[in-house]
Amino acid sequence: MKINKEEFQNVNWYTLSNDNHVSVTISTLGATVVAVNTPDKKGNVENIVLGFDNPQTYPKHNDYFGASVARVAGRIKDGKWRDYQLNQNEGQNTLHGGNKPSLSYVNWKKISKFIRPEEVGLVLKRFSIDGENGFPGDLTIDAIFRLNNRNEFSITYIGHASKQTLFNPTNHMYFNLSGDAKRSIKQNQIELKSDVIAEVDAELIPTGNLLNVDGTPYDLHPSNFNAIHP
Repeated sequence: MKINKEEFQNVNWYTLSNDNHVSVTISTLGATVVAVNTPDKKGNVENIVLGFDNPQTYPKHNDYFGASVARVAGRIKDGKWRDYQLNQNEGQNTLHGGNKPSLSYVNWKKISKFIRPEEVGLVLKRFSIDGENGFPGDLTIDAIFRLNNRNEFSITYIGHASKQTLFNPTNHMYFNLSGDAKRSIKQNQIELKSDVIAEVDAELIPTGNLLNVDGTPYDLHPSNFNAIHP
């Protein structure tokens, strides 16, 4: 288990590696997962997430490749929550917490890293001031990245706010298990133990309705593993 650090202009990349040739590279810019390198069944190690090799490329794109998304992932209709007017950065709506600034494209601070016999990890922190992008309350966000020797990679987000606010973060990784996007994802397999999906309208705004996935293309239960997607 080990952690390597690469220093670039204003940005650092940290690579977490386990004992099985699996590694995850994380950028302080946007607490972004730059790469997940893992061996295939033949032992060939390749990156299975989309991203850029050059750190300077990330600020030039708004695709959120591998980025941490906060304060709120997804869209908020008309940029309104209660009596608060939020930053409207997708037409009249708020997307991924707004962009003044976007927490996906600012530098997060490295707080700590840890190396244990079976686990390695990194903690990044970002402070969002009261009123940033229109959201109420000072908010401190911890992003905790962990990789263990069972080849399990996890991200935990923890928020501490000074007043009642919205907090619904996520990570925006794009996966292609062929490695370096050599092929399409049509041969990839996915399993999700989710019984419902959130209904959205034409603007991709959640309606508040939860729809059962049974009999739909979104039924990704273990019983459908190896089935061809409709």
